[in-house]
Amino acid sequence: MWGFYTRIKSTIFLKIKIMNDEEKFRLKLRLIVGLCTAKDIQDWAEATILKDIHNEFALNLCFMESTDKISKYFYDINPQLLNIDIDKISLTVFDEYLLKKLPEKINDQYEYHINNLIFLSEYLNDLRDDLQRASLYSHIIIYDDEINYLIQNQASVQTQNTYMQLYDFLRKWIKSTSKMNHFHNE
Repeated sequence: MWGFYTRIKSTIFLKIKIMNDEEKFRLKLRLIVGLCTAKDIQDWAEATILKDIHNEFALNLCFMESTDKISKYFYDINPQLLNIDIDKISLTVFDEYLLKKLPEKINDQYEYHINNLIFLSEYLNDLRDDLQRASLYSHIIIYDDEINYLIQNQASVQTQNTYMQLYDFLRKWIKSTSKMNHFHNE
């Protein structure tokens, strides 16, 4: 009888650990690409503790002395050491980035956005869209090269058109990849 309770307890602990590992990686990605700040994470941890005093992950974050320490903690997380579905989490953060941060028209923040897209795409190497084309990373690099060439040649109309092609490609890619890989946006 006690063995049964021990198994249930360890199963619950494992589910909580996986959930915390998933949340750690999700927060890492969101922090790096500017979807949240270290202060947002600190506020989240404090609100979580008020709801669940036993949440060790949130409690540990509350004991960190500064937002700099919180940032360093998340930057140092190695997702390869976590027991998580990296593709699924990365895809949901990538989708969130497209919806909330990526402008529909090119602007002076282009380099910032392209660097964030490249960063996120590096976690999505194993995913392909329904046409089995090259990796997302390759597509972003190709579009970036073309846009930089057009910027250097001061071809603003072509630059905007190419950026719109990239934007449309990313929207179609996320929709197709989410469906094909049976991921749903959370």
